Amino acid sequence: MLKDFVVEALELATNVEEHLLTLERHPDDLEILNAVFRAFHTIKGGAGFVNLPAMVSACHLTENLFDALRTGKAPVTPLAIEAALQASGFVADQLNELSN
Repeated sequence: MLKDFVVEALELATNVEEHLLTLERHPDDLEILNAVFRAFHTIKGGAGFVNLPAMVSACHLTENLFDALRTGKAPVTPLAIEAALQASGFVADQLNELSN
């Protein structure tokens, strides 16, 4: 079960990074904002299931940020994108450690 989670979450984290780089060029793209939100939501759920509380926390914070961005409660800024890239990097690092 852990192995399946790691494989799926690594794919999602990779997709998130690609989406975030696109979002830098198209900050009003609601489809990308929703995709990033869903990816962090999915990773958070899986991380909770396999008992990875630090990953759950990072994903939860980023999920909250993207909820505010996608609903227009906060603007998409370079700082917001950088925060999400940092969270995605943290998730990928944790997943890579688990896969070794």
